[in-house]
Amino acid sequence: MRRDRIRKLIAEELDAFQQRTPRSLQLCRRAVNASMPLGVPTGVCALDPYPVAIREGRGSHVIDADGNDYVDYHNGFGTTVFGHAHPLITDAIRRQAARGTHFGALTEPVISWAEHLCDRYQLDWVRFSPSGTEATMDAIRIARAHTGRVRVAKIEGGYHGSHEVALQSPNLPLDGTEGPDDAPATRPNGEGLSPRLAEEVVALPFNDLDAAARALGGGDVACVLVEPILMNVGTIWPQPGYLQGLRELCDIHGSVLIFDETKTGATIAWGGAEELFGVRPHMKTLGKGIGGGLPAAALGDTDGRMFELIESWRVPHLGTFNGNPATAAAGLVALTEVLTPDAYDRLEAHRQRLTRELNRIIADYELPAYVIGAGAKGCVVWADPSQGRLVNFRDYRRRFDFDAAYLTWLWLMNRGVFLAPGQDEQWTHSIAHTDTDADRFAGAFAELARALRA
Repeated sequence: MRRDRIRKLIAEELDAFQQRTPRSLQLCRRAVNASMPLGVPTGVCALDPYPVAIREGRGSHVIDADGNDYVDYHNGFGTTVFGHAHPLITDAIRRQAARGTHFGALTEPVISWAEHLCDRYQLDWVRFSPSGTEATMDAIRIARAHTGRVRVAKIEGGYHGSHEVALQSPNLPLDGTEGPDDAPATRPNGEGLSPRLAEEVVALPFNDLDAAARALGGGDVACVLVEPILMNVGTIWPQPGYLQGLRELCDIHGSVLIFDETKTGATIAWGGAEELFGVRPHMKTLGKGIGGGLPAAALGDTDGRMFELIESWRVPHLGTFNGNPATAAAGLVALTEVLTPDAYDRLEAHRQRLTRELNRIIADYELPAYVIGAGAKGCVVWADPSQGRLVNFRDYRRRFDFDAAYLTWLWLMNRGVFLAPGQDEQWTHSIAHTDTDADRFAGAFAELARALRA
């Protein structure tokens, strides 16, 4: 594809974006004046040229502040797999709110929620927090206490929240400081982080068991933190045997394997990554959709070995809103009455329909891209598949076409398909999505393909 053509289309689409979203710009300016940097409550909502302000959502659609209707393939960064304002979940929140939204005490809804999570995700025990950031942070502390070690291995390019360990070697540009491909340097994301983390965190390339074996061979790594499907860098699947190999290496060297299933747990299969790949980690963290659209995360282990660390207070696990009753009530209904096993058949069927259409368009117009996903997750990866699919973060940084991805986001947004901000995000659909919604996505993408090949 011609680079000048892509940039010309970006300029045209930016103008169209600004013409159709003046109220969003006005609200963004108001938010900046109200002392929110970049006009957003969190950096993940910031985008170029400015964030779209959403007014309401219903089922598979959202409406922005200007009244524009979108079919929603953003779904709160993968949280609302059940669709917006689902009546069962809404009613559960309403009933609990009438009884009280917070007590800072044990409640029956949280017990039932915990029982379901343990059964569904094959956990021996579970504890709660309001966000995936806190879940991965606590999982690392538990693994350190369990092993008596300090070093943490994490996948280069992987996103696990905003605590200090998670902010080492995320999705950063390759600028000469990244080190060798098979032994990535540990690099901080931003300022304000302790310099000691360069020694305490080792970055691993995804899909490279040799590099993992070298890192774990010293016997000083407490845990390996990994997304079973690497996301936020397009979408990169584990190669056959990789996840099982990580489990075996951790067993050999006494490290704890942690699956961060904040994104995958409630989206790719009823039982998450373990169901899809057949590999059981030592610990799991969960988040997003498990709370029925309210802030929620959880962590637990799969064989009970670390239960006593928390119960004995050797590892304090604290939080005012952990196991909030309103969240527990919403999460329990979402998981037991909405995201049932048959719901995942419907999610997969929708993904397959949309994937077939997008792949047909890609083939018809000979675009350098491919589509990948599972369950409610999918992604158009702008990298030439004739060179193979992406296998790790370095591969993504060197081959991914960021201009084409940004144009795709702008183009689809301007045609009523709401996507997560950023060139490297994947889509999430919900059980509320219809064939008509998929056709709207595919139709807009076909228009883009024609424009690129004009």
